[in-house]
Amino acid sequence: KCQLWVRLVGLRAARAVLYIQPDRSEWTSERRAQENQRCSDGLPPSEADPPTREFSALQLRLARAGAVDAIVASLSAEAAPTNENTPNSAEAADLELESEVLLAALSLAVTLLEGGNRPVQRMLAARLASASSQPLF
Repeated sequence: KCQLWVRLVGLRAARAVLYIQPDRSEWTSERRAQENQRCSDGLPPSEADPPTREFSALQLRLARAGAVDAIVASLSAEAAPTNENTPNSAEAADLELESEVLLAALSLAVTLLEGGNRPVQRMLAARLASASSQPLF
């Protein structure tokens, strides 16, 4: 259960980095707060349409740093077994947490692909085509 929480926080943090762009020294704290709100609201980053050079570079850096691997691992992780009749409260909580992890992985994937970043698309496609991601399909 702890591993799922860590995965969830990591996926959400990686996505937030794409919004607040910590390397952009010219950004004010107000601008970062606005971007953080866009992240919370499920809106794309403001620099994604059309994508700025800095945003595209950050997408690629995160993808290379392991974001693509984390997405695929999260999407292909086995679900915890549950009682077929009626899950108890602990099982229900585990299912809810697993659902949150899946949503966070998909949200990160969408944000990484925002603006049509071709190198990230190729990385994700290659990772999904690999034998290690076969449980996903």
